[in-house]
Amino acid sequence: MTQRRTEPGKRPRGSQDEFLPFRPWMLALAVLLGCALGVAIMEDLRAPREMWAQASVRGR
Repeated sequence: MTQRRTEPGKRPRGSQDEFLPFRPWMLALAVLLGCALGVAIMEDLRAPREMWAQASVRGR
């Protein structure tokens, strides 16, 4: 009979190659999505009164 390990949660750490490799397009996509989310949140938080003020400026 073999002896079992007492630490089930620990496993040896792998090499750097096993992790997700860095790709420049991943960073660009993350920045783009972050900006799009920020713009969407800021547009959603805008008061309706401010939107009417912007629409009336165009009518002059």
